[in-house]
Amino acid sequence: MLNDCLEPNLKIVICGTAAGKQSAARNQYYAGPGNKFWKTLCAIGFTPPRSVPE
Repeated sequence: MLNDCLEPNLKIVICGTAAGKQSAARNQYYAGPGNKFWKTLCAIGFTPPRSVPE
């Protein structure tokens, strides 16, 4: 199980499902290389094009 990443004054909170094996092993949410989370954030303008799970 991964720890929550909630802090005061957040502008957005993203709620997901249970962490996968890759995420648990890396102690990072959405860490699997095939996860579409980061590609989606980029496509909607939340992140620069080259964001990675780390």
